[in-house]
Formats: sequence, C-alpha cells, structure tokens
Amino acid sequence: MNKDALTAILFALLTALSFPKQAASVQWNSELIELWNASREHQPADDLLALAQTSTRSRYRKINTQEFVSSYQLSGSEPKAVALQFFQKLAGDSEEGRKSEQISIEYPSRQTAVVNVTVVGLADDSVRAIRYRLEFKRQAGSWQIVWVGSQTLCQAGRGHQNWSARSCV
Repeated sequence: MNKDALTAILFALLTALSFPKQAASVQWNSELIELWNASREHQPADDLLALAQTSTRSRYRKINTQEFVSSYQLSGSEPKAVALQFFQKLAGDSEEGRKSEQISIEYPSRQTAVVNVTVVGLADDSVRAIRYRLEFKRQAGSWQIVWVGSQTLCQAGRGHQNWSARSCV
C-alpha cells in the first residue's frame, strides 16, 4: 500500500470517527472501499483496525493474557483503571536506575482500547527499557483484556538498540 492510499484511508477513518452518523469510503485502485456506515452494526473500519493491530502485534513478544492478569492481580474493566493499577504494580518494583515511566491510552475505535506502559532505566544488566502493550475490546458492555505483549530495549553491548520483541543478551 502506498503513502497516498494510506493517507486517504486514515483521512476517511478520522472523518468516520468524527462524524459517526455519516458513511465514509475511500477510492483505491479504481475500487470504492466502504470504511464506515452508521446503518451497519459491523463496520468495515473494524476490519482495517484489526489488520493494523495484527501488524503492530508482530513487533511485540506475546504474553499469555490470563497469566499476565493473574500475576499482576489486575481487576476492573475500564482500560484507564487497569492501566493505573498495572503502573502502580510496576512502580512497586525496584526503582533503582529508573529514568522515566509513561502510560498512554488510545481508543482506535469505540470498541477497542490500547494501553502502553513504558519504563526506561531498569536495574538489569541486559534490559535498558521495557514497554507493555495491553489491548482491550468492549464485549457485552464491558472491557476485556484480549491481548498482551512486550518489547525491550537492550543495554549498550547487550543486543538490539531499538524496540524489539527479541530478548537481550
């Protein structure tokens, strides 16, 4: 997909999210692709968001969602509340060497949320920073964590220097 096509799709998605009662579509390769239509329950834009999430997920090491929730004793259903709870659990870990901590919450659609928690400066001789990605989906009126992954940055001389799913050495 070229840059112009991606720009057109993003513009149409933003329009659809800003004006949800209207339909949105984009012209691509002589084909009209419907992205959003308020009269339909399942939106074609949801499929595009799912494709984008799959691409993003491939850059993270997958973590078993149930084990993750259990090990951090996460409860609650609102993404913001779970993000803060997880952040507090991480803050309880050793703060030696800690340089920065960051939480971001994005809502790619009305039915999905993505929480990123990043900690830079770990008391670890291999790992310099870690980033967790928690994906939520609204199901039957409440939010559920549906996917969890992590990325790391390695200490100098201990592996990759860009965010990666690969382990540090």
